[in-house]
Amino acid sequence: MTTNPEIKEALERRMEELHHEVESIAERYWAAVLRMEGERPGVQNRNRLRLRSIKDGNSVRSEWYAVAWVGKGKDGKFFDKKEAITKPARSFGYTISKLHKYAHEWEKEIVEETENRLVGIRQEAYHLTRALLSVGFAMQAESKRRAVA
Repeated sequence: MTTNPEIKEALERRMEELHHEVESIAERYWAAVLRMEGERPGVQNRNRLRLRSIKDGNSVRSEWYAVAWVGKGKDGKFFDKKEAITKPARSFGYTISKLHKYAHEWEKEIVEETENRLVGIRQEAYHLTRALLSVGFAMQAESKRRAVA
């Protein structure tokens, strides 16, 4: 018989695997974008769409945010102003047209390809997080049951 702690450990391992998968996707995205950006000099061609991977406890997220290159600092370099991009409510994916709004023409294909790969991971992570919550409640119930016996 599989115990609740074993189930919890298996779910947590899977969340860790998903986090590594998201990081790998993000690394491929950044490698492609930086390579393309390097071929197009000038501030006007700098990437305006960022992707980040976040693991917080048993939560795995991949989020897009927009960047506007504004002003120059004391060192003469441009600095970025970040803006959150929201997903539609109850959705596991960002609206492609909204992402394209911030992307350069040369990066739209890689953005779309990347987002399409992330949707399924977000969905699986959502369900695993809910499963982990349920297993936690089951462990509490088991503990109370054992205390009474």
